[in-house]
Amino acid sequence: MKKRMALMIIALIIIFGGVFGWDFMRSYFAKQYMAHFRQPPVTISAATVKLKKWQGLVPAVGTLYSYESVNISPQQAGQVQEIYFKSGDIVQKGQPLLGQNIELNIQTLKSQQAQLALSKITYERYIPLAKKSFVSQSQLDQALAQYQEDEANVGQSEEIINEKTIRAPFTGKIGIRKVNLGQYVSPGDKLTSLQSLDPLRAVFYVPEQYFPDIKVGQAVKVTVEAYPGKEFPGKVVAINSQINSNTRNFSIEANIPNKNLELFPGMFANVTVILPAAKNVMVLPQTAISYNLYGNIVYVLTPAPKGYTIPPLPKKDRVKIQSNTPPKTVYIVKTAYVKTGEQRGNTVEILSGLKVGDLVATSGQLKLLNDTPVVINNSINPAIMPAVINAEE
Repeated sequence: MKKRMALMIIALIIIFGGVFGWDFMRSYFAKQYMAHFRQPPVTISAATVKLKKWQGLVPAVGTLYSYESVNISPQQAGQVQEIYFKSGDIVQKGQPLLGQNIELNIQTLKSQQAQLALSKITYERYIPLAKKSFVSQSQLDQALAQYQEDEANVGQSEEIINEKTIRAPFTGKIGIRKVNLGQYVSPGDKLTSLQSLDPLRAVFYVPEQYFPDIKVGQAVKVTVEAYPGKEFPGKVVAINSQINSNTRNFSIEANIPNKNLELFPGMFANVTVILPAAKNVMVLPQTAISYNLYGNIVYVLTPAPKGYTIPPLPKKDRVKIQSNTPPKTVYIVKTAYVKTGEQRGNTVEILSGLKVGDLVATSGQLKLLNDTPVVINNSINPAIMPAVINAEE
Protein backbone atom coordinates (compact mmCIF):
# COMPACT_ATOMS: atom_id res chain seq x y z
CA MET A 1 0.00 0.00 0.00
CA LYS A 2 2.76 2.41 0.92
CA LYS A 3 4.66 1.45 -2.20
CA ARG A 4 1.64 2.16 -4.42
CA MET A 5 1.13 5.56 -2.76
CA ALA A 6 4.77 6.45 -3.35
CA LEU A 7 4.50 5.50 -7.02
CA MET A 8 1.37 7.69 -7.42
CA ILE A 9 3.09 10.65 -5.78
CA ILE A 10 6.12 10.24 -8.02
CA ALA A 11 3.84 9.97 -11.09
CA LEU A 12 1.98 13.17 -10.10
CA ILE A 13 5.25 14.99 -9.55
CA ILE A 14 6.46 13.90 -13.00
CA ILE A 15 3.14 14.94 -14.67
CA PHE A 16 2.89 18.34 -12.99
CA GLY A 17 6.61 18.91 -13.39
CA GLY A 18 6.29 18.22 -17.10
CA VAL A 19 3.32 20.57 -17.45
CA PHE A 20 5.00 23.39 -15.56
CA GLY A 21 8.28 22.70 -17.33
CA TRP A 22 6.60 22.86 -20.74
CA ASP A 23 4.84 26.10 -19.83
CA PHE A 24 8.10 27.62 -18.58
CA MET A 25 10.01 26.58 -21.69
CA ARG A 26 7.27 27.88 -23.97
CA SER A 27 7.27 31.27 -22.23
CA TYR A 28 11.06 31.39 -22.27
CA PHE A 29 11.35 30.68 -25.98
CA ALA A 30 8.50 33.10 -26.76
CA LYS A 31 10.35 35.86 -24.90
CA GLN A 32 13.55 35.00 -26.69
CA TYR A 33 11.73 35.10 -30.03
CA MET A 34 10.09 38.46 -29.32
CA ALA A 35 13.38 39.89 -28.06
CA HIS A 36 14.99 39.14 -31.41
CA PHE A 37 11.92 39.78 -33.58
CA ARG A 38 12.32 42.44 -36.26
CA GLN A 39 9.36 43.90 -38.12
CA PRO A 40 9.66 43.50 -41.88
CA PRO A 41 10.51 46.89 -43.45
CA VAL A 42 7.76 48.99 -44.99
CA THR A 43 8.17 50.20 -48.58
CA ILE A 44 7.77 53.97 -48.89
CA SER A 45 8.89 56.91 -51.03
CA ALA A 46 11.14 59.66 -49.68
CA ALA A 47 12.68 63.01 -50.51
CA THR A 48 15.53 65.07 -49.12
CA VAL A 49 15.19 68.54 -47.65
CA LYS A 50 16.55 70.97 -50.23
CA LEU A 51 17.67 74.58 -50.07
CA LYS A 52 16.05 76.67 -52.81
CA LYS A 53 16.09 80.34 -53.69
CA TRP A 54 12.57 81.76 -53.57
CA GLN A 55 11.61 85.27 -54.58
CA GLY A 56 10.12 86.89 -51.50
CA LEU A 57 6.34 87.02 -51.83
CA VAL A 58 3.70 88.31 -49.42
CA PRO A 59 0.22 86.94 -50.22
CA ALA A 60 -2.91 88.85 -49.25
CA VAL A 61 -6.54 89.32 -50.18
CA GLY A 62 -8.34 92.56 -50.83
CA THR A 63 -10.88 94.45 -52.90
CA LEU A 64 -10.65 96.58 -56.04
CA TYR A 65 -11.91 100.16 -55.90
CA SER A 66 -12.15 102.98 -58.42
CA TYR A 67 -10.20 106.15 -57.80
CA GLU A 68 -13.28 108.20 -58.69
CA SER A 69 -16.87 107.12 -58.02
CA VAL A 70 -20.01 109.22 -57.94
CA ASN A 71 -23.78 109.00 -58.16
CA ILE A 72 -24.96 111.42 -60.84
CA SER A 73 -27.63 113.73 -59.42
CA PRO A 74 -29.13 117.04 -60.68
CA GLN A 75 -28.14 120.29 -59.02
CA GLN A 76 -31.38 121.96 -60.13
CA ALA A 77 -34.97 120.76 -60.14
CA GLY A 78 -36.59 120.40 -63.53
CA GLN A 79 -38.01 118.18 -66.22
CA VAL A 80 -35.66 115.89 -68.16
CA GLN A 81 -35.61 116.97 -71.80
CA GLU A 82 -32.57 115.15 -73.21
CA ILE A 83 -30.64 111.98 -72.26
CA TYR A 84 -27.27 111.67 -73.99
CA PHE A 85 -26.04 108.34 -72.58
CA LYS A 86 -26.95 104.66 -72.45
CA SER A 87 -26.33 102.27 -69.58
CA GLY A 88 -22.74 101.04 -69.64
CA ASP A 89 -21.35 103.80 -71.87
CA ILE A 90 -17.77 104.97 -71.54
CA VAL A 91 -17.89 108.77 -71.25
CA GLN A 92 -15.23 111.47 -71.21
CA LYS A 93 -14.77 114.23 -68.66
CA GLY A 94 -17.12 117.15 -69.46
CA GLN A 95 -19.31 115.12 -71.81
CA PRO A 96 -23.05 116.03 -71.52
CA LEU A 97 -25.11 113.27 -69.91
CA LEU A 98 -28.55 114.81 -69.45
CA GLY A 99 -30.36 118.05 -70.28
CA GLN A 100 -33.25 119.60 -68.34
CA ASN A 101 -35.90 121.96 -69.69
CA ILE A 102 -34.48 125.52 -69.62
CA GLU A 103 -37.10 127.53 -71.56
CA LEU A 104 -38.37 129.40 -68.49
CA ASN A 105 -34.80 129.99 -67.32
CA ILE A 106 -33.90 131.52 -70.70
CA GLN A 107 -36.85 133.93 -70.52
CA THR A 108 -35.85 134.94 -67.00
CA LEU A 109 -32.26 135.46 -68.19
CA LYS A 110 -33.36 137.69 -71.05
CA SER A 111 -35.39 139.84 -68.66
CA GLN A 112 -32.45 140.13 -66.29
CA GLN A 113 -30.09 140.98 -69.13
CA ALA A 114 -32.38 143.84 -70.19
CA GLN A 115 -32.53 145.13 -66.63
CA LEU A 116 -28.72 144.86 -66.42
CA ALA A 117 -28.31 146.91 -69.60
CA LEU A 118 -30.56 149.63 -68.21
CA SER A 119 -28.84 149.77 -64.81
CA LYS A 120 -25.47 149.93 -66.53
CA ILE A 121 -26.54 152.90 -68.66
CA THR A 122 -27.95 154.64 -65.60
CA TYR A 123 -24.80 154.12 -63.58
CA GLU A 124 -22.51 155.28 -66.39
CA ARG A 125 -24.70 158.39 -66.90
CA TYR A 126 -24.49 159.26 -63.19
CA ILE A 127 -20.69 159.17 -63.08
CA PRO A 128 -20.00 162.51 -64.91
CA LEU A 129 -23.10 164.11 -63.34
CA ALA A 130 -21.83 163.26 -59.86
CA LYS A 131 -18.53 164.92 -60.64
CA LYS A 132 -20.39 168.18 -61.45
CA SER A 133 -22.66 167.75 -58.42
CA PHE A 134 -25.81 167.45 -60.56
CA VAL A 135 -26.58 164.18 -58.70
CA SER A 136 -25.70 163.33 -55.15
CA GLN A 137 -23.15 160.74 -54.15
CA SER A 138 -25.98 158.73 -52.64
CA GLN A 139 -27.76 158.52 -55.99
CA LEU A 140 -24.53 157.38 -57.66
CA ASP A 141 -24.04 154.69 -55.01
CA GLN A 142 -27.60 153.45 -55.46
CA ALA A 143 -27.09 153.27 -59.23
CA LEU A 144 -23.88 151.26 -58.72
CA ALA A 145 -25.58 148.88 -56.27
CA GLN A 146 -28.46 148.31 -58.71
CA TYR A 147 -26.03 147.65 -61.54
CA GLN A 148 -24.06 145.10 -59.46
CA GLU A 149 -27.26 143.39 -58.29
CA ASP A 150 -28.55 143.03 -61.84
CA GLU A 151 -25.13 141.72 -62.94
CA ALA A 152 -25.24 139.09 -60.17
CA ASN A 153 -28.78 138.04 -61.14
CA VAL A 154 -27.68 137.50 -64.74
CA GLY A 155 -24.69 135.46 -63.59
CA GLN A 156 -26.91 133.36 -61.33
CA SER A 157 -29.37 132.62 -64.13
CA GLU A 158 -26.55 131.67 -66.50
CA GLU A 159 -25.17 129.30 -63.87
CA ILE A 160 -28.60 127.68 -63.37
CA ILE A 161 -28.94 127.16 -67.12
CA ASN A 162 -25.44 125.68 -67.24
CA GLU A 163 -26.18 123.33 -64.31
CA LYS A 164 -29.29 122.02 -66.07
CA THR A 165 -26.94 120.37 -68.55
CA ILE A 166 -25.46 117.59 -66.39
CA ARG A 167 -21.92 116.64 -67.47
CA ALA A 168 -19.52 113.83 -66.58
CA PRO A 169 -17.17 115.06 -63.85
CA PHE A 170 -14.45 112.63 -64.97
CA THR A 171 -13.76 109.93 -67.55
CA GLY A 172 -15.32 106.60 -66.66
CA LYS A 173 -18.05 104.05 -67.21
CA ILE A 174 -21.73 104.83 -66.72
CA GLY A 175 -23.81 102.47 -64.61
CA ILE A 176 -27.48 101.56 -65.03
CA ARG A 177 -29.72 104.44 -66.15
CA LYS A 178 -32.40 105.30 -63.59
CA VAL A 179 -34.11 108.26 -65.29
CA ASN A 180 -36.54 108.69 -68.17
CA LEU A 181 -37.41 111.47 -70.61
CA GLY A 182 -40.02 113.83 -69.22
CA GLN A 183 -39.34 112.81 -65.62
CA TYR A 184 -39.21 115.61 -63.07
CA VAL A 185 -36.03 115.35 -61.04
CA SER A 186 -34.83 117.17 -57.95
CA PRO A 187 -31.43 117.64 -56.30
CA GLY A 188 -30.37 114.38 -54.62
CA ASP A 189 -32.21 112.08 -57.05
CA LYS A 190 -29.87 109.31 -58.30
CA LEU A 191 -29.94 109.30 -62.10
CA THR A 192 -27.05 106.86 -62.65
CA SER A 193 -23.54 106.15 -61.37
CA LEU A 194 -20.12 106.82 -62.84
CA GLN A 195 -16.93 104.91 -62.04
CA SER A 196 -13.39 105.55 -63.23
CA LEU A 197 -11.86 102.25 -64.37
CA ASP A 198 -8.29 102.96 -65.43
CA PRO A 199 -6.41 102.66 -63.22
CA LEU A 200 -8.04 100.92 -60.27
CA ARG A 201 -6.74 100.70 -56.73
CA ALA A 202 -6.42 97.46 -54.77
CA VAL A 203 -6.76 97.78 -51.00
CA PHE A 204 -5.54 94.75 -49.06
CA TYR A 205 -4.33 93.80 -45.58
CA VAL A 206 -1.04 92.24 -44.50
CA PRO A 207 0.11 90.90 -41.07
CA GLU A 208 2.26 93.26 -39.03
CA GLN A 209 5.42 91.14 -39.29
CA TYR A 210 5.74 92.26 -42.93
CA PHE A 211 5.60 95.97 -42.06
CA PRO A 212 9.38 96.51 -42.35
CA ASP A 213 9.56 94.63 -45.68
CA ILE A 214 6.92 96.44 -47.73
CA LYS A 215 7.77 99.78 -49.32
CA VAL A 216 6.04 102.20 -51.68
CA GLY A 217 6.95 101.37 -55.28
CA GLN A 218 7.23 97.60 -54.85
CA ALA A 219 5.59 95.48 -57.53
CA VAL A 220 2.37 93.54 -56.91
CA LYS A 221 0.44 90.92 -58.86
CA VAL A 222 -3.35 90.73 -58.74
CA THR A 223 -5.52 87.79 -59.75
CA VAL A 224 -9.32 87.60 -59.79
CA GLU A 225 -11.69 84.69 -60.16
CA ALA A 226 -13.12 86.11 -63.39
CA TYR A 227 -9.79 85.51 -65.19
CA PRO A 228 -8.22 82.31 -63.81
CA GLY A 229 -4.47 82.20 -64.29
CA LYS A 230 -4.18 85.79 -65.53
CA GLU A 231 -2.07 88.23 -63.54
CA PHE A 232 -2.53 92.00 -63.47
CA PRO A 233 0.66 93.88 -62.46
CA GLY A 234 0.70 97.00 -60.32
CA LYS A 235 2.68 98.94 -57.73
CA VAL A 236 2.30 99.81 -54.06
CA VAL A 237 1.38 103.51 -53.81
CA ALA A 238 0.44 103.91 -50.13
CA ILE A 239 0.91 102.14 -46.79
CA ASN A 240 -1.29 102.91 -43.82
CA SER A 241 0.45 104.78 -41.03
CA GLN A 242 -0.93 102.55 -38.28
CA ILE A 243 -1.59 98.87 -37.58
CA ASN A 244 -5.06 97.71 -36.60
CA SER A 245 -4.91 96.87 -32.88
CA ASN A 246 -7.63 94.21 -33.22
CA THR A 247 -6.40 92.24 -36.23
CA ARG A 248 -2.69 93.22 -36.08
CA ASN A 249 -2.86 93.84 -39.83
CA PHE A 250 -2.13 96.99 -41.78
CA SER A 251 -3.70 98.16 -45.02
CA ILE A 252 -1.89 98.79 -48.30
CA GLU A 253 -3.07 100.48 -51.48
CA ALA A 254 -1.74 99.46 -54.90
CA ASN A 255 -2.29 101.08 -58.28
CA ILE A 256 -3.47 98.55 -60.90
CA PRO A 257 -3.47 99.65 -64.57
CA ASN A 258 -6.65 98.52 -66.34
CA LYS A 259 -6.24 99.67 -69.94
CA ASN A 260 -8.43 96.87 -71.35
CA LEU A 261 -11.14 97.52 -68.72
CA GLU A 262 -11.19 93.87 -67.63
CA LEU A 263 -11.27 94.66 -63.92
CA PHE A 264 -14.16 96.34 -62.13
CA PRO A 265 -14.61 98.00 -58.74
CA GLY A 266 -15.81 95.63 -56.04
CA MET A 267 -14.00 92.55 -57.35
CA PHE A 268 -12.39 90.25 -54.80
CA ALA A 269 -8.64 90.22 -55.46
CA ASN A 270 -5.80 87.91 -54.53
CA VAL A 271 -2.78 90.17 -54.21
CA THR A 272 0.88 89.17 -54.02
CA VAL A 273 3.50 91.72 -53.04
CA ILE A 274 6.87 90.95 -54.65
CA LEU A 275 9.70 91.70 -52.25
CA PRO A 276 12.94 92.92 -53.84
CA ALA A 277 15.28 90.28 -52.38
CA ALA A 278 15.14 86.52 -52.98
CA LYS A 279 15.60 84.27 -49.96
CA ASN A 280 17.04 80.79 -49.43
CA VAL A 281 14.44 78.45 -47.95
CA MET A 282 14.27 74.76 -47.02
CA VAL A 283 11.59 72.98 -49.01
CA LEU A 284 9.83 69.62 -49.08
CA PRO A 285 6.96 68.14 -51.08
CA GLN A 286 3.63 68.93 -49.47
CA THR A 287 2.93 65.18 -49.23
CA ALA A 288 5.72 64.84 -46.65
CA ILE A 289 3.74 66.82 -44.07
CA SER A 290 1.31 64.96 -41.80
CA TYR A 291 -0.98 66.58 -39.26
CA ASN A 292 -2.11 65.73 -35.74
CA LEU A 293 -3.50 67.54 -32.70
CA TYR A 294 -0.06 68.78 -31.70
CA GLY A 295 1.09 70.24 -35.01
CA ASN A 296 2.77 69.30 -38.28
CA ILE A 297 4.92 66.18 -38.25
CA VAL A 298 7.28 64.47 -40.67
CA TYR A 299 8.88 61.04 -40.62
CA VAL A 300 12.65 61.40 -40.75
CA LEU A 301 14.66 58.44 -42.05
CA THR A 302 18.08 57.52 -40.66
CA PRO A 303 20.19 54.59 -41.89
CA ALA A 304 19.76 51.45 -39.83
CA PRO A 305 22.69 50.51 -37.53
CA LYS A 306 25.48 48.45 -39.03
CA GLY A 307 24.64 44.78 -38.92
CA TYR A 308 20.91 45.35 -38.97
CA THR A 309 19.32 42.34 -40.65
CA ILE A 310 16.06 42.11 -42.55
CA PRO A 311 13.74 39.15 -41.97
CA PRO A 312 12.28 37.46 -45.05
CA LEU A 313 9.74 39.64 -46.87
CA PRO A 314 6.74 38.65 -48.94
CA LYS A 315 7.73 37.88 -52.49
CA LYS A 316 6.02 41.00 -53.88
CA ASP A 317 7.98 43.32 -51.59
CA ARG A 318 11.23 41.46 -52.23
CA VAL A 319 10.82 42.06 -55.95
CA LYS A 320 10.19 45.76 -55.38
CA ILE A 321 13.24 46.19 -53.19
CA GLN A 322 15.59 44.20 -55.40
CA SER A 323 14.51 46.09 -58.52
CA ASN A 324 14.84 49.60 -57.10
CA THR A 325 16.75 49.71 -53.80
CA PRO A 326 19.46 47.37 -52.54
CA PRO A 327 18.01 45.15 -49.79
CA LYS A 328 20.80 46.22 -47.42
CA THR A 329 19.62 49.88 -47.51
CA VAL A 330 17.26 50.00 -44.55
CA TYR A 331 16.20 53.15 -42.70
CA ILE A 332 14.69 53.63 -39.26
CA VAL A 333 11.80 56.10 -38.83
CA LYS A 334 11.81 58.91 -36.26
CA THR A 335 8.97 61.43 -36.02
CA ALA A 336 9.76 65.14 -35.89
CA TYR A 337 7.59 68.22 -35.46
CA VAL A 338 8.13 70.98 -38.01
CA LYS A 339 6.97 74.54 -38.53
CA THR A 340 5.90 75.23 -42.09
CA GLY A 341 5.80 78.50 -43.99
CA GLU A 342 4.68 79.50 -47.45
CA GLN A 343 3.33 76.93 -49.89
CA ARG A 344 3.92 77.18 -53.63
CA GLY A 345 2.27 74.52 -55.73
CA ASN A 346 3.06 71.12 -54.21
CA THR A 347 6.12 72.47 -52.39
CA VAL A 348 6.10 73.81 -48.83
CA GLU A 349 8.66 75.91 -46.95
CA ILE A 350 10.14 74.40 -43.77
CA LEU A 351 10.89 77.05 -41.15
CA SER A 352 12.18 74.82 -38.35
CA GLY A 353 12.43 71.19 -37.21
CA LEU A 354 14.61 69.88 -40.05
CA LYS A 355 17.93 70.64 -41.70
CA VAL A 356 19.12 70.53 -45.27
CA GLY A 357 19.86 66.97 -46.37
CA ASP A 358 17.41 65.25 -44.00
CA LEU A 359 15.63 62.34 -45.62
CA VAL A 360 11.86 62.38 -45.11
CA ALA A 361 9.04 59.99 -46.04
CA THR A 362 6.64 61.35 -48.67
CA SER A 363 4.16 58.46 -48.85
CA GLY A 364 3.02 55.55 -46.72
CA GLN A 365 2.93 57.61 -43.52
CA LEU A 366 -0.13 55.77 -42.20
CA LYS A 367 2.02 52.65 -41.83
CA LEU A 368 4.81 54.41 -39.92
CA LEU A 369 5.62 54.72 -36.22
CA ASN A 370 8.80 55.52 -34.34
CA ASP A 371 11.52 52.90 -35.04
CA THR A 372 9.65 51.38 -37.97
CA PRO A 373 12.16 49.96 -40.50
CA VAL A 374 11.60 51.09 -44.08
CA VAL A 375 13.07 50.72 -47.53
CA ILE A 376 12.76 53.38 -50.24
CA ASN A 377 11.11 52.95 -53.61
CA ASN A 378 10.38 56.35 -55.16
CA SER A 379 8.61 54.81 -58.15
CA ILE A 380 5.53 54.28 -55.96
CA ASN A 381 5.08 58.05 -55.65
CA PRO A 382 5.47 59.59 -59.12
CA ALA A 383 4.03 62.91 -57.91
CA ILE A 384 7.25 63.88 -56.06
CA MET A 385 8.30 67.38 -57.09
CA PRO A 386 10.98 67.43 -59.79
CA ALA A 387 13.33 69.58 -57.67
CA VAL A 388 13.77 66.77 -55.12
CA ILE A 389 16.18 64.07 -56.24
CA ASN A 390 15.87 60.36 -55.61
CA ALA A 391 16.84 59.73 -51.99
CA GLU A 392 19.16 56.90 -52.97
CA GLU A 393 21.29 59.00 -55.34
